[in-house]
Amino acid sequence: MMVQRRNNVLVTLAFGALCTMCMTTQFVKAADPEASVTIAESITADENFSTLLAAISVADAAVDPEADPAAKTIVELLSDPDQQFTVFAPDNDAIASSLEKLGMTQDELLADPANLKNILLFHVVEGKTLAADLTNDMKIDTLLQEDGAAVPITVTVDGETVMLDGDHADHPEDDEATVIGADIMASNGVIHKINGILMPPLEGGDDDDGDDDAGGDDAGGTKLTGPDAGAAIGVGGDRRHRRSLTRH
Repeated sequence: MMVQRRNNVLVTLAFGALCTMCMTTQFVKAADPEASVTIAESITADENFSTLLAAISVADAAVDPEADPAAKTIVELLSDPDQQFTVFAPDNDAIASSLEKLGMTQDELLADPANLKNILLFHVVEGKTLAADLTNDMKIDTLLQEDGAAVPITVTVDGETVMLDGDHADHPEDDEATVIGADIMASNGVIHKINGILMPPLEGGDDDDGDDDAGGDDAGGTKLTGPDAGAAIGVGGDRRHRRSLTRH
């Protein structure tokens, strides 16, 4: 009897330990390891985004904390645990392909921080938008603003294919991209990998002779300012800065 009781106790203890292990395993499997890192950390850790990271670094270097002590860099913004963002992120191949279409080199792209600020903001949306939330003909406001209004991108859904359009009338082939990697989860939002650079459809600005205006709004260019999040990272610039990234 004592032996049987002892065996029953051992079986009970073993079963309890097994249940505890199962519960622990289920808890670990339920946790999303990617959601434990921020958008900035996810982009930094992925070597397929190294060119995008280089562009962000160049744009961030142009932020002047002495001129605006409250200014944040893009890395700081996308590291903020208290905000949620959706980033449409072109990978290295996407950027290389887009630059080839534009007749530019990577060095030329990185040589113009004002361009990078505008373009990068055009790839960021406030709030967390999953692929399932994207619908056909949907317009999504980006963090880029023109004359106080958010500049949107248009979504086209064709079956399982999700396409994004910057609505740039002059060069429509230069501002389209397809989502090739959806719902890369982060603790402060989500990343969708895309196969091209989205170009902002900014109005006004360039002279036909190719000379840059020197005076921003006063010179006839369209002043770009960020919204609450965009302004926080010191984003601005004139329409003339975008000309070097369009096909001639």
